[in-house]
Amino acid sequence: MAKNRPRLEQHLQRVADFIRSRNQRISLTVHRSRRLKGMQRRFGHIFLEGPESHAFQEILDLLSPNDGLATKHSRTVVDKWLQECVLAALLDKSSAEWVLMALLDKSSAKSLDERIGCAVKKLRSRLQSPLLNWKVWQLVERLKISKQGFRFGKAFFSHPKNDSAMNELQAFTEHYWSVKKRKLTASRLWPADASKHVLCCIEVEAGDATAAMRVAAAELTATLGVLNFFASGRVGRMGCPMVAVQGSACPYVIERLAFTGGPQPAFQKETHFYRPFLGCFNPDWLKRSPSVQGAFQRADGFLKDEGEEKLRERFLTAMKWAGKGSATVDREDSFLFCALALEALILGEKKRERLTHSLASRVAHLLGSTELEKSKIQGYVKHLYGLRSPLVHTGKAGIPDSDWEWLKTLTTQSILKLMTGEASSDISTDDALENWFEDALMSSPNN
Repeated sequence: MAKNRPRLEQHLQRVADFIRSRNQRISLTVHRSRRLKGMQRRFGHIFLEGPESHAFQEILDLLSPNDGLATKHSRTVVDKWLQECVLAALLDKSSAEWVLMALLDKSSAKSLDERIGCAVKKLRSRLQSPLLNWKVWQLVERLKISKQGFRFGKAFFSHPKNDSAMNELQAFTEHYWSVKKRKLTASRLWPADASKHVLCCIEVEAGDATAAMRVAAAELTATLGVLNFFASGRVGRMGCPMVAVQGSACPYVIERLAFTGGPQPAFQKETHFYRPFLGCFNPDWLKRSPSVQGAFQRADGFLKDEGEEKLRERFLTAMKWAGKGSATVDREDSFLFCALALEALILGEKKRERLTHSLASRVAHLLGSTELEKSKIQGYVKHLYGLRSPLVHTGKAGIPDSDWEWLKTLTTQSILKLMTGEASSDISTDDALENWFEDALMSSPNN
């Protein structure tokens, strides 16, 4: 909080300047069911038009960036607070009658600087208010766990036959009734058809419920992406999301029918199974491979914010994209997701000049054990990224099965080798990983 305080003060100064500079020019109009047009914006009894509306939006973007990322206060709440700040300073809404009084006689109000000071102080207090602890619950499909539950990263998955989660939710409904005098039905917390699913709980800190759900959703997305990365390696199939939020998994079976009405009428049916025959993903499978289990435990630590931030974000981003690539049923999407995973892992935040050559060289030195192997891998990576370019820029590319599977294999092996290989014990920071790649390239006789 202290680190961001100078920046917050700058933003609040802009709020004060906005109110002060527009005090005389702002359009104060009592709302009479007026229809908004273009850049117009209305809140309370104030209409902002053109540059005024744009300036307000810029300040809101500073206090709550509209970048799609999870934040501690939801944008809706910050927008409401900012509106109330402007209203309090311009209209001094200390009473219900003041709105009309301010429009008719501004002399009866406090001084503008006093109103701005009080309004900005309240806004500052709200933005810096202590965050609340939230528990966000969501149903998850296709995960097999013991009755004791399963914790991975910041998520705890409860078995449907474990009463502890249900008891906790029941206790919450009783507390909610005692405070709010409103009942929450059991079906809203645990639907009747949820017995085949798993209940996931993620604890987060946030200022309001909307922000809490967005923070938890981001955590769950990363967690499920990592789980699907390990699931796909165990099952060895594409297009079979082993773990997914309720209702988002792809169909178990997709059927296609083909007809022709020519001189020789024909009919053919194709059935494609996306659900693996092994059933739901069971994390206990990973215990059969010590190296994979070690990577799984390290991923668990990354999800718990252990280790250097840049390094863990690099691995988690790669595993998340690889997990998405394994889960999607669309071949082109899968190819691109795996390519993004490989880039995130091998290149990190490094400038992507000569991306293909740099990526191919690093993958070759990571996976190749002889110069001949390194040369073949380097050439193959370049070939794969030759397919990626038209797919990204035109949306059209024929992705052969062999190339599709090879890219996934290269991505999976690269992640696991860097997390569990001989060099992994010496790689604890993002800079250390970059240095490891540079040393490997420098030691090659071809460089």
